[in-house]
Amino acid sequence: MTKEQRTAMARIISDMIKADNIIEESEIKDMKKLMSEYAITHQEMSDARKIRFTDAVNTLKELLIKERQAFFDHIYNIALSDNVCVPREALLLIALQYCLIDTDKKTGDGK
Repeated sequence: MTKEQRTAMARIISDMIKADNIIEESEIKDMKKLMSEYAITHQEMSDARKIRFTDAVNTLKELLIKERQAFFDHIYNIALSDNVCVPREALLLIALQYCLIDTDKKTGDGK
């Protein structure tokens, strides 16, 4: 996985955690777990603030569908980690699903 892809993941993780304007302890634990799993550094987390959400999503489209699905599943779990999915979290999930997962159904590209 490239530095650019890890930075893109950091952007998505950060956006999901901040979406409800309440940062729960469970979300922080999930974030640290994902940082470890994907080898995301603190510098990449910092760099993530400098890229746009759309650029992050486009970068993640380069991953294999299996990798995108696994990442989406992690983000989905973060959205529900506090047992509430607010509208902004739901919209982020819908956007991610449409752009990262369902795109293959439209194009037939199983990358």
